[in-house]
Amino acid sequence: LERLIERCGRRLNEVVDGNLRTLLHMAVENKHSVALGRLLECADLDVNAQDAVLRTPLHYVADSKEGDSKLLSIGSQLLS
Repeated sequence: LERLIERCGRRLNEVVDGNLRTLLHMAVENKHSVALGRLLECADLDVNAQDAVLRTPLHYVADSKEGDSKLLSIGSQLLS
């Protein structure tokens, strides 16, 4: 993910796979906190981007196991 972020540069909101996921979707789903931190520093990041099944990154946070502190932290960062 970190290499993808470097390669994408300013195109962080572009779809990166066949499921129409963005880098933010992938970082949330994989609980990749370093990549997520780098993505959240970008002012123009689209936190409402929808994948092929019309889910935003926050949907994946909400579906996580209750008490998963890493994803709950991610969710609070996305909402702020």
